[in-house]
Amino acid sequence: MTLIPPTVEITATGQELTVDGVRMEFQLAPGSEAPAEMHIYLPHLRALCMAENATHVLHNILTIRGALVRDPHAWSRYISEAIELFGDRTDVVFASHHWPTWGHDRAIHFLELQRDLYAYLHDQTVRMMNLGMTGSEIAEAIRMPPALENAWHARGYYGSVSHNVKAVYQRYMGWYDGNPANLWKHPPTEAGCRGGQGVAEVPQSLPPPVLPLLSAVPDLLIPVRQPLLRVCGRVREPAAGGGAGIRGCGGGTPAAGKGGAGQHFIRTIVRYHERLAAAGGWLVLSGVGERVRRQLANTGALEVLGAENVFPATRRVGESLQAALHRAEVMQERSAPEQGAV
Repeated sequence: MTLIPPTVEITATGQELTVDGVRMEFQLAPGSEAPAEMHIYLPHLRALCMAENATHVLHNILTIRGALVRDPHAWSRYISEAIELFGDRTDVVFASHHWPTWGHDRAIHFLELQRDLYAYLHDQTVRMMNLGMTGSEIAEAIRMPPALENAWHARGYYGSVSHNVKAVYQRYMGWYDGNPANLWKHPPTEAGCRGGQGVAEVPQSLPPPVLPLLSAVPDLLIPVRQPLLRVCGRVREPAAGGGAGIRGCGGGTPAAGKGGAGQHFIRTIVRYHERLAAAGGWLVLSGVGERVRRQLANTGALEVLGAENVFPATRRVGESLQAALHRAEVMQERSAPEQGAV
């Protein structure tokens, strides 16, 4: 069995067709809620069907079950085009799965808010993305304006603002968030085994800000002091008293092959070091493989970071990290009198 081939194809916005005495006008909206989508206007009823592009919920830009990321920018534009094409002739708007909105003014207001909903999610995500924020950071920072926050049909009963923001980020930026620690991660099973071994090797006397974070050794940025510092171009300044980031960068690191470091990683590490230094902090690297160390030396990064702040990987899990922590704690103690830290 298969689908019956269509006898008529809708190929352009503005195309009209009469089916069993019912006249229809079509608007193509590909790449919105579905790859092949269209709106249908019924002039004799003054009724506009918006398919699934304007419903009484915030829709998914990326379905949790998995799919291609939809384009909220185009989605919003198609709703705006529908208002222009059919708005002055519409008394009722309905969707494939939802109840109608009756009355010309209410229908248009509904469409305008739905249009603004997807445009806002897209535009604000791109704006904050250009500030260097990751998808998860934008999802926590974004706030809907009152007009959308108070619109019942714009709320996340189906999709969610958080998930949709991350979907927009994924559409433009892909899976990589700019953090070298996430550039070549171990798969979950291996990461879990390594984490368990690392915790077993770490003494229980480490400072509280450090100990809870050791489960992902050696693929986690470990701060000696709050606030947490992220390996990226946009670094939060440490609190008074400075801080040190510890990064395991051995076997499974970046992009030049297993055990090697890509140019992006090295540039980011140097930039991160410089910003920490400008804020009164410092950077210590642990678990550094021989190949990575050679690349740091050959590029001049080792001289910038200071060879005394780069600790090689050893056969004993956690040994390099312990040495790096000790180095960071010594540096922190030395800087405390100068910075007035307790």
